[in-house]
Amino acid sequence: MISKKPKLKAEDDRTVSIGGVSFLFRNKGCSVEELRDRRRNLADFFHRGKGDIICDVKVGALPTYPKDKTLFDAKNNWCLYKAGTEHIFETYKSSGKDGSKRIVRVCRVSDNCRNAKLYISPDADVDFENGFKDERSRWSLEQLMRIMGHLLFIDIAPMHGAILVHGSGIVLNGEGFIFLGKSGEGKSTIAKLWMGRRGVKVLSDDRLIIRRTGKDYYLYGTPWPGTAGM
Repeated sequence: MISKKPKLKAEDDRTVSIGGVSFLFRNKGCSVEELRDRRRNLADFFHRGKGDIICDVKVGALPTYPKDKTLFDAKNNWCLYKAGTEHIFETYKSSGKDGSKRIVRVCRVSDNCRNAKLYISPDADVDFENGFKDERSRWSLEQLMRIMGHLLFIDIAPMHGAILVHGSGIVLNGEGFIFLGKSGEGKSTIAKLWMGRRGVKVLSDDRLIIRRTGKDYYLYGTPWPGTAGM
């Protein structure tokens, strides 16, 4: 993270650095309009410079693509396919009271994890809580990062010596401490107990990144908070 945050216009590209791995989101005929989801805290992760992975973003009709093999199916949330050498992610949105779903975001990741193509349906964020009220060529980085960004990081993290873990974490006297546990077992409670204590920095209450650099391991916070919103 950097102390001075870049001032960005709607049409500007966005670079987000998470755990020392940077994502450059390039707008292709569209613009970014944030929904100000304060729990994402994405502004703290804005970064200057080139990205480790280049993500070209288009808003419009979703493309057709092959689905050679299903690698993981999270049912109503997302699915991961393999097509040739690519990984293809789909994320969904509920269509009505009957529980049906439809695809609203698609991401095709190259085999070297250096490039990705992101396709977003114009109505992906329409009618979302505090979302857009109509369809235009715009997209929300906050909502994209909520699931798709999460999946993208997990996909490319091993290429950078990193792993995402489900836990809360702090820095105390220059050392990182991780508190692991299933949902509801107190990760956020522990984070809140440490919050505000002298010499302690709370990194996250739900998702952390461990990354190896040389012979050392470093601990990072993420923009994916838990119930405490940290």
